[in-house]
Amino acid sequence: MGFITNQWLKGSAARNRGHYPVGVSLKVQGTSDTWAESKKVICTLQAKKEDGNYQTLYFSAKDLQEILPVLTQYADADGLKDTAYAALRRLKDSALVEVLKFSLLRRI
Repeated sequence: MGFITNQWLKGSAARNRGHYPVGVSLKVQGTSDTWAESKKVICTLQAKKEDGNYQTLYFSAKDLQEILPVLTQYADADGLKDTAYAALRRLKDSALVEVLKFSLLRRI
């Protein structure tokens, strides 16, 4: 479960007038409909409250490139392994060898 504020907030945090994070379930999925393609959206994150209300965030490839390095800093070992496997299996053989070589050289 994640958390999201129950109102859109702007300005100073001191002026938030009691809008605190509320519990939500999170659902991430890829998207490829016409609207998403026209806006270069490749992934969505939906935060849904128990009462059915939800908010959706829409991400482009550029957004994900900025977010992923931060997320991986806080993932546990199992999450990192799953993420690494998912990423590495998408690479062509030559790119995979290059990544592994670079990673091993940096560890030495």
